[in-house]
Amino acid sequence: MTIAAIQPTAVLQSIDNKSTYRSAGPGQIRITANWQYIDGNLYSNTANFKEIENKTGQSYQHIWNIFVDLDKRAVVSITEEPERIMKETLQPNIIYSGMNMFMPDAIKVTSGSVITWINNSNLPHNVVGIYKETASGSQIRVDSGFIQPDESWRYKFKNDGVFEYRCTIHSEDGMKGVILVSS
Repeated sequence: MTIAAIQPTAVLQSIDNKSTYRSAGPGQIRITANWQYIDGNLYSNTANFKEIENKTGQSYQHIWNIFVDLDKRAVVSITEEPERIMKETLQPNIIYSGMNMFMPDAIKVTSGSVITWINNSNLPHNVVGIYKETASGSQIRVDSGFIQPDESWRYKFKNDGVFEYRCTIHSEDGMKGVILVSS
């Protein structure tokens, strides 16, 4: 679950040498729940691609928006977005980028693997994060740039480590993933 606060700029104004707080509009809290199934079973443990190859993956996302009057400190309204569902037949070394979701969002691979992110949505996405290599302690910044709809991007994981990444455009929607790399 991801909780993101989206709010306007607060204004501090001084009248007669007295400072007062004034908001520039309503605030927003966004709550996003993401979960995945593989062949109808909840995907809660990280697997390798051999374990999920040719199985049906389904990724779900549910979003609630809570609007708050910052001056009155009160909830103004709550809206719920339609549930998003992405369904794919999972293939080796491929991570699907759908409507604000990665699938699978957690995976184990071996050193030397080349992973491809395919953008199946109608929005651009990116893959940005730090690849922390275990043996050397190196931290490698990884940035795919924008992956346009119907395009893909590849990255080779040379050494054991952990790669935690997100789509910077949709991170408030919980669009993130992790790859565990080991020999």
